[in-house]
Amino acid sequence: MPSTQDAVLVASPEEKRRLSITSILRDHWPVRIATTLDSALDSLDASIAVTVIDESMEGPPSDLFVARASDELSFQILWLGSSDGSVAGRADAVLDLDRIEDASRKIVERLQRRARYDRLLTRFYELARRHERNDEKATADGEPTATDAELDSLKRELDAVVAELDDEDAFEVALGDRRTVDR
Repeated sequence: MPSTQDAVLVASPEEKRRLSITSILRDHWPVRIATTLDSALDSLDASIAVTVIDESMEGPPSDLFVARASDELSFQILWLGSSDGSVAGRADAVLDLDRIEDASRKIVERLQRRARYDRLLTRFYELARRHERNDEKATADGEPTATDAELDSLKRELDAVVAELDDEDAFEVALGDRRTVDR
């Protein structure tokens, strides 16, 4: 079952396209819509796992990449449109407009897994650093650390998500590599 952190933001000024992709995705994930780039940027928060942005959106779509980096948000970007151009080259995936009906759910599902893996991996590294600091203190005090159970739980979750990712996706997310993929 999707969590509240699995929301998809569909940003398109074209109502027919927005409704088409929203109807495909809403049975699987919570979906928000935006009709302008500003409203898409205003909708970004930690609950968004995938942002689907239409190439017909007015304004600099590169602002999404800036928002992701500067706000330390962890979401994947699916570019709807041509795979040519600098924005498509920076997106996590590109979907040709002619393939919305047959491929959008599959690609968003893949990007959801990538976003979940990214979030879990980030949390794991944070806990591991904290665990190391606590371990040094606990050793001095003779007490066990408080994060052992959390780390074990995260390891199990990571293993489950990694089993669903292909090797390329797992490495790209782990290394922070953003590549254009249409699969």
